[in-house]
Amino acid sequence: MNINGKTQNRMTRDSEFLDLYHDALQLMLAAGVKNARRAAIECALKQGKPRYNVSFERAYPVVCKIINQGIVPVKTPIKRAFWIELAQQVSDVRMNRNISIAAALDFVLLHGRASGYYIDPNYAYWNTYRASRERREKRLRQLRVA
Repeated sequence: MNINGKTQNRMTRDSEFLDLYHDALQLMLAAGVKNARRAAIECALKQGKPRYNVSFERAYPVVCKIINQGIVPVKTPIKRAFWIELAQQVSDVRMNRNISIAAALDFVLLHGRASGYYIDPNYAYWNTYRASRERREKRLRQLRVA
């Protein structure tokens, strides 16, 4: 299967999110929280500190446009917030180290952490449902083989 960089970054982000979600879900179930799945999704979305899962090639023109022109070339509110935060971190690194946008962006992408996952809650709910179904099917296949 041929996977492009955008798909790979999304898969990495989703995998990291699902790991945090499953840990939160176990805590919610153990504590007897009503609607534990929704609560675990909300907890994972708010508490996660993921890497910026975006390629340098994609981020550089967007961050330059935000920093140099003040224009955020993205329409959805969640994606806009992501790009604004990334551009702000790049600006902060540039100010502290007096380096180029490219060098600052490279540093932030390698070492920075986002304040959250920037995932739509509906997508997160669907993604956790899909992952749970896949895990259940995998367990059933293992039981059939054994």
